[in-house]
Amino acid sequence: ASLLLARHGIIALAVAAFLRVFNIVDPGTRLMATLSSQAAASIVGFGQIDRMTKKKPELGYDPALAFEIVGVSYPLTIVLNTAACILGATYVNSLHIVGLGLLSGSALMYFANKKKIDAM
Repeated sequence: ASLLLARHGIIALAVAAFLRVFNIVDPGTRLMATLSSQAAASIVGFGQIDRMTKKKPELGYDPALAFEIVGVSYPLTIVLNTAACILGATYVNSLHIVGLGLLSGSALMYFANKKKIDAM
């Protein structure tokens, strides 16, 4: 979950920068860019990892972890997109704060689970 929060945080900061740099002002376009950027991790990625595990097990890919990432990604996307739709322009205009919050959450989760992560 820590990596997913980091992924979404970095993407939120990138989209905030994109909207600012390219001076995108249309509210619908801004919301669409935000919603699109918050897409969940794809099941296609899981399929690729699962296939590589069977072809080259020595690479150490873990299909169970890949499936977990996909499984956790969807609820996170639902929460983020629901917040974006309910809050609208307020959410989009605060995307940089959302991104920093997600990165902070990622760091907190990492340090709270550092021993488990290091033991892997």
